[in-house]
Amino acid sequence: MKFEKEVGFVGIGKMGYPMAAQLANSGVSLTVFDMDLDRTNKFVGEYDAKSAASLSELAEAVDVVITMLPDGEIVKQAVLGEGNTDCLLDGLIPGKILIDSSTSSPLQTQFLAKKLQKLKINMLDAPVAGGVVFASDGSLDITVGGAQDIIEFCMPIFDIIGKSVIYCGDIGSGHAMKILNNFINANSLISFIEALTIGKRIGLDLEQMINSMKLATTGRNNPLEKKVISQILSRKFNSGMAMELLSKDIRILSEVADHLGCTAPLISQCNNLWDIAKTEIGNLEDQTNIAKYWEEKNSAKLEL
Repeated sequence: MKFEKEVGFVGIGKMGYPMAAQLANSGVSLTVFDMDLDRTNKFVGEYDAKSAASLSELAEAVDVVITMLPDGEIVKQAVLGEGNTDCLLDGLIPGKILIDSSTSSPLQTQFLAKKLQKLKINMLDAPVAGGVVFASDGSLDITVGGAQDIIEFCMPIFDIIGKSVIYCGDIGSGHAMKILNNFINANSLISFIEALTIGKRIGLDLEQMINSMKLATTGRNNPLEKKVISQILSRKFNSGMAMELLSKDIRILSEVADHLGCTAPLISQCNNLWDIAKTEIGNLEDQTNIAKYWEEKNSAKLEL
């Protein structure tokens, strides 16, 4: 079903660009804004879309605004602004909808939603999973939080950019579920890497270890198939997500756990390990490059 309302997309970077492209290709009336003017011009040259000169101009022109920005602080700045700076709030009026598809702190999202609710502006948090590859073919996984009637209204948008939409609860729950999922992914990935490097040092054959893990119900999961086997053992290191982004998600979860007074030693340790490895390997390197940290420390290369 075609979405008949005007949509604005803020942040057409690595993920935002293909997501916005999916909307444009599906006939959505789209206006984009990005701080990088060259990128904006490139997009409107390639797709049937308009560009806005400012955030306020975009917000005035559309019914639904989607943000896809690096973190929650930048989302907050884009929405509320500081002082006299340009912001979305200058163009948002009662009844309009803000969808934050960035990976933000659920605490920041709840704070922002309360501000907007007082102005009768609706907000959903709808972070995405799957990376650039899935963004490019509209098969992202989307975890959504917010009012169910607003989610239902926006479903045609979600159906264009994603293959699955999971309702998680009230506002902030989509972001919460995203960082929890990414923690499980990050922790599982380094568990496999650590186990395999130690196994090699013990004298086990790498291929036999992989076969055993694939067959064992206790060891088999997504990070093994999609990252260890397809990206690390092949030495491709191209899963589509940078180390700094995954590390950021774990840090956000660690901060949330601390704020809530939760006992979370695994989250804390995982956060520290990814932070150390990211510093040694490089922020912009693919997440699967974290294997190189264990390979060097344990003198065991994971390659078939």
